[in-house]
Amino acid sequence: MTYPTPGPTPDPSDWLMGGGTKSASFNGPPPITWSGAITTEPVLVQKRDFDTNEPLFWPDGRPKQMLQVNIQTEERDPQDPDDEGVRALYLEYRKANAVRDAVRAAGARKLEVGGLLALTYTGDDLAAKKGRGMPPKNYSATYTAPDPLAQTAPGDIGAWAAAAPAAPAPQPPPAPAAAGIDPRLKSFLESRGIQTANLDQATAEMIAKSLPQQ
Repeated sequence: MTYPTPGPTPDPSDWLMGGGTKSASFNGPPPITWSGAITTEPVLVQKRDFDTNEPLFWPDGRPKQMLQVNIQTEERDPQDPDDEGVRALYLEYRKANAVRDAVRAAGARKLEVGGLLALTYTGDDLAAKKGRGMPPKNYSATYTAPDPLAQTAPGDIGAWAAAAPAAPAPQPPPAPAAAGIDPRLKSFLESRGIQTANLDQATAEMIAKSLPQQ
């Protein structure tokens, strides 16, 4: 018999040092917002029992999963000198729905590294409360897809430029229209092999004075 994997393999260094990404908590009175740029590709992780930390499964044996999205925040734990501010958002149910709507509203197809994600606990859904349990929380989210040019490394500019539409070639300024050259002057210049279509009277006179008057 095969068993579903209990989630992605942890980073060896995190496993050794007992570390890992800190979770973004929504415990407390609303509104609570976590926002920042996505630092790594989102991954599916298996849910675990809050008390025993045992992996959770559906009745048919499939693992219960949620999406882990790591974002760079301004938050720092004063008790942790190694805290660089990365926090994990675990998306399921209403959180996932809010983020899904935000991605669609942004015209994007998925969450991407470098995209800006903000998730807010806006309040409690008292109408959906059952029994003495806590009411479910409502969430809203916003998402801004990453700028492709901003994410291009210096060494990749050539590849980006090759894929970008070519800029139109500069066009020379239009030639000045003829301003009604005197017919006699026009005839004189053309008899000397000079084109007069783009000449004005002053220019034509200047050219005529420079020619032999034979």
